[in-house]
Amino acid sequence: DMYTSTWNSGVLHFASAGNGGDDSIGDNGSGFPGSASWVISVSALDPDGTLTSFSNYGTGCDLCAPGIAVYTTDRSDSAGYSGNDYTYFAGTSAASPCAAGVGALMAAQFPFATPSQLRTAIFNSCRDLGTAGIDTFYNRGFINAFNALRENAPSNDTCSSPIVIDSNFYAN
Repeated sequence: DMYTSTWNSGVLHFASAGNGGDDSIGDNGSGFPGSASWVISVSALDPDGTLTSFSNYGTGCDLCAPGIAVYTTDRSDSAGYSGNDYTYFAGTSAASPCAAGVGALMAAQFPFATPSQLRTAIFNSCRDLGTAGIDTFYNRGFINAFNALRENAPSNDTCSSPIVIDSNFYAN
């Protein structure tokens, strides 16, 4: 109920598909909350663009994102994984925030877009992997921030003709 309520309030949700390495759990590959109606379920890719051996997949998953050697901040000292401020980690829990970052970019680019409009633009801009079109293994494919930001602006966006600034004029 909370996912539905926050979706209706304008929140775009992402969740990891899970690390079971199969398509038999939950709703055809994605466990909860990824299986919830208003949540984008994210599978993990190896650096070579193939699905990781551990990532769940299936029709309940929506798209893929990097899930191996993701460099991120770490908790400090002994509370963290590496004892440093940054670490590498892997899993669909690494892939999901990568995809959520694209959602945040989209929301910043199109602040008047609804979650449904943002999700559609993200889905339409994925780079197809595997069998042509939506498939069971990669679903919509690899999330692509560049393509997502180039999608047509939602119809309720008041800035349908942006001006591209191609110099550092405003950096001074």
